[in-house]
Amino acid sequence: MEVTECLKWVNKLRGPHKVIPIEDLYEALESLQVLGQGMTLLEPSPGQKFIVSVPLELNQDQALVLQQGAQTGYVQVDMFPSWTFPRFQQALDALVSQGIVWVDYQETPFKYWFPSHSLFK
Repeated sequence: MEVTECLKWVNKLRGPHKVIPIEDLYEALESLQVLGQGMTLLEPSPGQKFIVSVPLELNQDQALVLQQGAQTGYVQVDMFPSWTFPRFQQALDALVSQGIVWVDYQETPFKYWFPSHSLFK
C-alpha cells in the first residue's frame, strides 16, 4: 500500500480531530522492525514509498510494474510494449504469489490489479 494511502485511511478512521502526521506513520513502521521483516518500507522510485507487509525483494522489472500499478491500479502486458510476454509474466509471478497483485482472468489480455490501490480509491 502506498504510504500516502495508508495515512489517508488511518486519519479517516481516527476522525478529523485526531489527524496524525506522516512522520508518526514512519515511526510506527520503524518500531515494528523489532518483530522482524514483516513490515517494511519500499521505495521503488524517488518520492514513491510503499508499505510492504511481507518480506520481498523486488528486481528492476517488478519495481517498474509496481510503479505503473501505483498510477493506474492495474497493469496489462500491453502497457509494456518493449517487453516480451515471458518477461512481463516473470515480473508478475512473484507479485501474484505474494498477494500484492490479483489476476483478473475475465479481461483479455488479463488485468493484474493492485488491491491496495484499487480497493481504497
